[in-house]
Amino acid sequence: MKLLYLKQKKVASENLMDASNGAVLNKNVEVQKFIYGVHDDQLSELNLELQVNTKRYNVLNERNNSIRDFLRSTDSLNVSEDDFYDLKNSVGSINAEIEKLINEKNEASYISKEFKRELSELDIFLKKTKEKYQENNVKINSLIRLKYTYEHDLQCIDASKKFKKHKVEFTHEGAFECPLCESKLSIDSPVLTEEEVENEIRSLRNRIVGCKTSLERLYNLQDSLNADMRELEVTISSIRGKFDRDNVLIISPLVETINTMHNSKKLVYTKLASAEKNIKLQKKLDESVKEAANLKKTIFFIKESIKGMEEELKNIDDIIYGIAGEFRYLMSHSKLSNNYGSTIDKKFMPVFRDRTYAKISSGGVRTIMSVNLYLSRLRYLIKNGGNLPTFLMLDTPGQNIGRYARVKSVEDNVSDPAVYEEIYKQIVDVKKLSDKHEIKYQIIVVDNDLANCLNNEDYHLVKRFDKSGAEYEKGLIFDA
Repeated sequence: MKLLYLKQKKVASENLMDASNGAVLNKNVEVQKFIYGVHDDQLSELNLELQVNTKRYNVLNERNNSIRDFLRSTDSLNVSEDDFYDLKNSVGSINAEIEKLINEKNEASYISKEFKRELSELDIFLKKTKEKYQENNVKINSLIRLKYTYEHDLQCIDASKKFKKHKVEFTHEGAFECPLCESKLSIDSPVLTEEEVENEIRSLRNRIVGCKTSLERLYNLQDSLNADMRELEVTISSIRGKFDRDNVLIISPLVETINTMHNSKKLVYTKLASAEKNIKLQKKLDESVKEAANLKKTIFFIKESIKGMEEELKNIDDIIYGIAGEFRYLMSHSKLSNNYGSTIDKKFMPVFRDRTYAKISSGGVRTIMSVNLYLSRLRYLIKNGGNLPTFLMLDTPGQNIGRYARVKSVEDNVSDPAVYEEIYKQIVDVKKLSDKHEIKYQIIVVDNDLANCLNNEDYHLVKRFDKSGAEYEKGLIFDA
């Protein structure tokens, strides 16, 4: 709206077109580029699409190069699905061989278990035999001690019989010493009869004979047990030797072969996983390369479309040159003194006397420059067209300019009413352009005076207020 309506407070304002706010001024510049056909929505979309596709294309290329370098470094660039399936078949073959070896190992283990069971039984029997042999040794030692005791007792009885006839000396206590053991005996001690002594001798001799018989039987049994133990030890040694040899010759190689096959399977699985990953990377690379190729075509077509559109769009320098020509024309007829150096800068701001708008100190000159800037835009749009209606609203265009009764109150350099009249002449002059180019337009002006140069056919008066006479209503503009 600010391009169609020059407000009273913007006329001759230092902040014309938001010149004091750089960000807003730049936005206004870009808007005007669009209005004059420098920018096009479709072109902007194509540029954005080109940017997105180019970025995606660069990312894909970088990723493709990384994948390609990785596959090349691992010598996997040419890994095929046939290689992958060959590895899978190898795993199947290795599993079958491992299963076969495990079955053989289980059979050998069964035989080994039988050997172990037999060895265990023989070890138990040998242990029991040794225990029996030790028990018999204990019995033999006991019988030897018992036999010795019986023999000693028998010797003592025989010795007692021999010394029976000898006299013994009594002590004053009524006791005497035993001639055999020298122990003291009481005179009152019981005395065995001859018959009882003979019976005791026979009993001891029978017992000694029994001990000898038992000892002989135990010695024979020990000899038999000793022979059995030696035979068992030989048998166990033979079986254990055979078991160890079978273990070394059959089971150990089987276990070692199974471990080797498992290690081979791990290696094949590693290669299989690597091949599967690399094949996926290859497929991803192929898809990515195809996508990059399609993007490259898309980018080419977008660039061609942009090139065609840019050829149809107007050049910014040509547009500024055209608007500057209109502004220069208006300023040359403005009746201002020192009239030179009129143009439009790159930000579509007016220049007069080779000074930018911001460096013009005269309010009257800035008024003419601001009004003519808006008129220049309207004239250019009528001649060349654009994305803005050929419509203009001016609020008090004669501000800061000597206008009839207020001539003395303004600056000396813009105090000529002819300057004020020229503004309206240029407004009326727009009609000639409109008729020539057959373009409709509308200009709405609100001012404190009505220029004398205007004829009735030059304008349409909507409302007029005047407090000096009764011909017009009295009041403010917002009462209309």
